[in-house]
Amino acid sequence: MLLAAARFADGVIRTLSEICLWISAAVLLLLVALTTLDVVLINLVNYPIPSAIELTEAGHVLLVFLALAAIQQRRQNIVVDIFTAQMGPRMRTVGEAVALLCGLLVFAVIAWRATQLAAHSFAIREIASSFLGFPIYPVKAIMAFGSILVGCEFLRQLVRLVLGIDRPPAPDLTDHAEAI
Repeated sequence: MLLAAARFADGVIRTLSEICLWISAAVLLLLVALTTLDVVLINLVNYPIPSAIELTEAGHVLLVFLALAAIQQRRQNIVVDIFTAQMGPRMRTVGEAVALLCGLLVFAVIAWRATQLAAHSFAIREIASSFLGFPIYPVKAIMAFGSILVGCEFLRQLVRLVLGIDRPPAPDLTDHAEAI
């Protein structure tokens, strides 16, 4: 029963991470279109899109926080493997567990504070102080959700590592200096 629940949670976290990544990609496309249109309008008719800067700022929050869990899931974050390349498999596993635990703790704090921030923003129905005055609280709620999801991804990876289901990634010993 516990194993079935863990598998279900594993699948839910993976699926939500992928969905959020696609939403993040869509937000990126919208930001590119908005920024391009804003620049074109400024240069052609000397008229910017009202609140374009504020919308772009809110979009950046969505872009980042919705993509974090998928980035962690795929292990596509920046890794400095100068030390782990010299470690044996057992020490790499311990190092990976410590790194995952640190990530979990950091995102637990971020999620906790982001949730409080979103709740306060929702309670006062916070809006942007811009020409359009669009609501900010949905953006803060999505930021909190993204933080919770990346924390769940750290926990998922930590549990799988501790149970021996996953192993830490092997160090990349490729000499990347030649490509530069």
